[in-house]
Amino acid sequence: MHRLTHLPAVRLLLLLLPGMLLGIHMLSLPVGWWYINAFVFLLLLLSGSVRSIRFRTALAMIQGISMASLIFLLAVTYGHFRTPWNISDHYVHFSELSGERVFRIEEILKPTQRGVQALASVEELHTEEHRIMCSGNILIYLDTSGLRQSIQPGERFLTSRMPVDPSGPKNPGAFDYRRYLETQGIKQVWYLRGDDLKWLQYDPPRMLRRWTLASRDYARAALSTALPDSTVRGVALALIIGDRSLLDAGVRDTFSGTGTMHILAVSGLHVGILYVILEKMLLLFPLFRRRD
Repeated sequence: MHRLTHLPAVRLLLLLLPGMLLGIHMLSLPVGWWYINAFVFLLLLLSGSVRSIRFRTALAMIQGISMASLIFLLAVTYGHFRTPWNISDHYVHFSELSGERVFRIEEILKPTQRGVQALASVEELHTEEHRIMCSGNILIYLDTSGLRQSIQPGERFLTSRMPVDPSGPKNPGAFDYRRYLETQGIKQVWYLRGDDLKWLQYDPPRMLRRWTLASRDYARAALSTALPDSTVRGVALALIIGDRSLLDAGVRDTFSGTGTMHILAVSGLHVGILYVILEKMLLLFPLFRRRD
């Protein structure tokens, strides 16, 4: 470890990773920006007040500490604003305001008993006095019994229903649905009926988005045909294409109880990257080299 710390990349990672983690959890910690700035300023004063050290050495120390502090603060800032609901225009900051909200359907996740589960983005909030532009994804449970036709990605709707916070774990060690949605960038959920919606317009997704959705539907259909067992199919979809909508509640509780919930965050891209890395590493050994 002592030799590794001499590498510049390792030193940068030792500053970037804690800074990003602190920035992501900034709202849940009793730490304000002024505390961090005051700590850095005090550290610089202490490093510059050591008179027993030569001037050049003290100046080099101050420069090094300043650069390290700057990198750490940049990582904190990146991690803080990388979290969607830390952005000032996120809809969660206006959740207590009553009014009508405009949202856009981004993706149809799966059918439910009475309708569909969809991913949407909140775009506007209309109050009696203001029109507030919003951002952020939200999970929708839509009862489609009152709709004349099925919804599709790209449609915009207006509703006066208020979003709610997802429920947390009911028992110790059980699956934390709220935390799971937060890892997906979702802070609240919407329970809507067809009568609650007012259709506004249809804005078709871009070509790349349409191709992505079509490819995902094709992979989902292929896996559904190849894997008739629903439990196995749900785990395979979660690991290969990152679709966790078909996971059973029991499977979620099992992964959560064993501390391996992070495995479900592995998407097909990560599987491909791991495959390439492992393939190149195994080729270093003569036993695994291909023979013509």
